Amino acid sequence: MLMLSPVIESPMFFNTASWRFRRCIVTDWKRKLSSHKFWALLTALITSLLTAFGENNATVIQVTGVIGAFGAVIAYILAEAYVDGKSAETSATDDL
Repeated sequence: MLMLSPVIESPMFFNTASWRFRRCIVTDWKRKLSSHKFWALLTALITSLLTAFGENNATVIQVTGVIGAFGAVIAYILAEAYVDGKSAETSATDDL
């Protein structure tokens, strides 16, 4: 059986008092994936590892470009989803 963590597997994790904690986990990932700082960190980490393992400069530059592109696309998708959600929320209240 896969052990996630003692907090997640405990029965208390699934009650309503811990609902806020579980919600923070999901929201935290959305915030991190849309953060430019997160993608800069990921790029720096992978670039450093590639350099440490002796990869040539062309490979390091290509990997950096790919990570930057994925970061930009994910940030755009999450931002658009947020804007669409707010737009639907205001149009629903205007219909009332």
